[in-house]
Amino acid sequence: MVTEYLNDFDVLGLQQIKHLVENEGQFLTRLIDVNSKQAFLLLHNNRSEVVAVINLNPRKLETFYIQKNSSLQVQLERFIALRFTWLLTEAE
Repeated sequence: MVTEYLNDFDVLGLQQIKHLVENEGQFLTRLIDVNSKQAFLLLHNNRSEVVAVINLNPRKLETFYIQKNSSLQVQLERFIALRFTWLLTEAE
């Protein structure tokens, strides 16, 4: 559903995503990076932890995985620079 939204930027599609997320007890927040001017949606679980970041205007429909043994700051900067769609935690 996110990919469909990114293809046509349909606000109704974004509302559907929000509705689905909220039905799961999760929520979204919007974030603008002041340096890159990129917009992101942060997906929070029911404990308010960020579980995924979605770039709302990515260059590539690809996923960047956070590696637990590397600097989070460096990885976030790389994700922003690459303009990938998804930022997720590496699967255990």
